[in-house]
Amino acid sequence: AQVMIIGILPTLKDFDVTAARVGIADDRLDITLEVSALASVALAVPHAADRWQIDSITVDGASGVAVGREGEGALWVPLKPGAHSVSLRGRLAAVESVQVAFPQRPHAISVSASGWDVAGVNEGRLLSGSLELTRRLAPRAGAALESGAEFPAFVRVTREFNLDIDWTLATTMRRLAPARAALSVDVPLVAGESV
Repeated sequence: AQVMIIGILPTLKDFDVTAARVGIADDRLDITLEVSALASVALAVPHAADRWQIDSITVDGASGVAVGREGEGALWVPLKPGAHSVSLRGRLAAVESVQVAFPQRPHAISVSASGWDVAGVNEGRLLSGSLELTRRLAPRAGAALESGAEFPAFVRVTREFNLDIDWTLATTMRRLAPARAALSVDVPLVAGESV
């Protein structure tokens, strides 16, 4: 059952997403959020538009949760005061990459991915407000990718050497594609360079 939630939108001091656990295996994505609420609030949960079809939402192990939907697919789950575990489970579309938006960034995040590369996480922290998941292997035989599948991350790296009294090296990275998504890029050091 889906209902619109009115009048209990949260403020930053009313709740906190302390941790998130993300599990990706084959075509399944499971996310569990640990939330502490000081008042009755509506929690905006992670979403990935039409690329992740959520088929189960539980709060503290109980299913049948009332859910509100807003705008472009953002889901809201009502919570009472206290500590809660909110679990979302669903099937991923047959695409090469999926961007999962976290409306409320968790303090800590752990990701377990089988067959997928993960960008947007560094040392247990979500770098921006989203996770970028890229499939390592081709999809199963007979499952074609969507025509709107995104390309992998592409950046332009520019290095400027200054050979003045103090030698310096400035490295600049410019995102070329995708226009909006979390990404992580490894840039090797030049021989003899130290940061």
